Amino acid sequence: MAIFETNEGSIELADSLMVAVARNGEFAADLTAETLKQMFPDIPLNTFHWPLNFLLEFGAMLQIGYWEIR
Repeated sequence: MAIFETNEGSIELADSLMVAVARNGEFAADLTAETLKQMFPDIPLNTFHWPLNFLLEFGAMLQIGYWEIR
């Protein structure tokens, strides 16, 4: 059990929820990396310096696309 402090008080989250959130984040990161490798096959990914918010939104968009084709 994890407890997070917010402006509206404490929130308790079950360990299973935290594991699921972490697993979803790993899936989005892997999906983003694989897509970028396909888009730019000859350029190492560590040479890019995209803003974090862009990568998060790009990963979310890819997940939605993944869910829709499944």
